[in-house]
Amino acid sequence: ERYAVPAAILCPSFIDSPLIPVSERIEAALSVLDACETAGCGTGYDLGFVLWTLCEPEALRDPAVRNKARAVRDRLLSMADEFGAYSEYYRDGFTAQAGTLCRPWESAIDIAAILRAAEVL
Repeated sequence: ERYAVPAAILCPSFIDSPLIPVSERIEAALSVLDACETAGCGTGYDLGFVLWTLCEPEALRDPAVRNKARAVRDRLLSMADEFGAYSEYYRDGFTAQAGTLCRPWESAIDIAAILRAAEVL
């Protein structure tokens, strides 16, 4: 079986790499969000990377993007388990955890994105 990891393209955004222009990062984030919504599944950090990128000041100038960022934030908040951690993988519209639970990598990315969103949204 083959799996896609579309959010990997958003890693440069998370580290604020100057190699990829902000406008391209935002476009990639919106594309990853569409892919996640279409597939209804993805890694535990997909939406964290998307939210991080959609919280770029340039992205938030667009009211539609700001609304998408709020929706992603709300979805991420609902995905945390009873300990506030995130899973390796989600399925069924990002409502069911799969794979390894309580993953530090996914949890750190998602929590960092939520904190960033709390500062700007």
